[in-house]
Amino acid sequence: MVRKGPLRGCVRVPGDKSIAHRALLMAAMAEGTSRIEGLPASDDVLATARAIESLGARVSVEGPSSLADLGHRSGVPCDDAAPAPSAGARPPAFTALVEGWGASGPRTPDAPLDCGNSGTTARLLMGVLAPWPVEALITGDDSLRRRPMGRVASPLCAMGASVSASGSAARVDRLPELFLPLRFKGASSAKGVTWDSPISSAQVKSAVLLAGSLAGGTTSFSEPAPSRDHTERMLPLFGVEVRTVGGRLVVEGGRRLRAADVSVPADPSSAAFFLAAAVLSEGSRVRAQGVGLNPGRIAYLDVLGCMGARVSVRAALASAAEPVGSIEAAFTPSLVSVETDPGLSASIIDEVPVLALVASKALGTSVFRSVGELRNKESDRLAGIVGLLGLLGVVAYEEGDDLVVEGRGRWSASDARPFSPEGDHRLAMTALVAKAAGASVSVLDAACVKVSYPGFLTDMERLMS
Repeated sequence: MVRKGPLRGCVRVPGDKSIAHRALLMAAMAEGTSRIEGLPASDDVLATARAIESLGARVSVEGPSSLADLGHRSGVPCDDAAPAPSAGARPPAFTALVEGWGASGPRTPDAPLDCGNSGTTARLLMGVLAPWPVEALITGDDSLRRRPMGRVASPLCAMGASVSASGSAARVDRLPELFLPLRFKGASSAKGVTWDSPISSAQVKSAVLLAGSLAGGTTSFSEPAPSRDHTERMLPLFGVEVRTVGGRLVVEGGRRLRAADVSVPADPSSAAFFLAAAVLSEGSRVRAQGVGLNPGRIAYLDVLGCMGARVSVRAALASAAEPVGSIEAAFTPSLVSVETDPGLSASIIDEVPVLALVASKALGTSVFRSVGELRNKESDRLAGIVGLLGLLGVVAYEEGDDLVVEGRGRWSASDARPFSPEGDHRLAMTALVAKAAGASVSVLDAACVKVSYPGFLTDMERLMS
């Protein structure tokens, strides 16, 4: 059972989902066999692996397991009790060999491509399919079906792809309202596009760059503020040059991806929950090892630093793709409020829920600017974090696209209260961090953490032992 801390020791969180998705998709597009190690055995990543298999890539798992075997294992309970280790538990990571379809292209799948809860899978798959004469029905679970897909479909349709929903072609002026399930059809005549995205989104950017690498001509992309840059870092490993010209990303089409070996570092977003728990729990000190230190993914550390949190970073390995190192955090008895820059929102969007939890223990009013995109995640995360903080006796509210948290240096609620994360893994982990830090809250449906981190409860319990 997750209980009050302290948390002490080292933890190796699962591999970075964002990098894992991209590595699997690029390996599927490539000529030859790629080896990808450190893949997290999460539901989201397994959804991508199954999707590329359905499209013709050959995926084999090193060792005794298979994709089907990994998908059947879980070990995650339905409440916030830590699971006991068992032979049937899903391993934290696996290595895959992916033989891509290369110049032959993907095949038309025999069944719908079920992306589960993974928006990255659904959106990037459209970019992969856009330059090929392949048609696929893309779907997902109830949560994913509520998340907008038009933001990705719009530039891809401008390149020559087409999309239909409910059996009829989607009108161009209605694309922003597009949701799953949808039927996506690529085109061998797809052409490059010059696209100015109205939102900062790594998923939109990635879909456009992946499609542009095979489409005819040149593709150029811009966004209001930089989003995570894993795609532009990884494409050169697979033989595709990505240039920056006048603040725009540019890729030349007609390229042939070649197989590459990729090592997936630990996910900094997953590490954020243990680091926050250490900051909030008296007597705690936690070190997350082997973590990706991509500057676009660890901006949350700057926010914690501005609140006075005791955090430090040690770089250990720098490669052509992703820097890697360790992050350490320790209990911080006095925290101060913070106001984030609107331009930072794309870089901290996944960590805002747990940052808001830390801010609720600070003195003063914190404001997280321009985080309205949280409404379009696995749940309405803005409403979810406001609800969770309310259970802790903290005043928090939405002000337009901003999140306001009125910290008083403590939590006042004393009676144990249930919190439902509405199937959202990041809200569930945020609530579990609150519980570890002494909050009187029980977390319903903690099993949803398996979307990104099946062993989260086990690792938290180990750090408390």
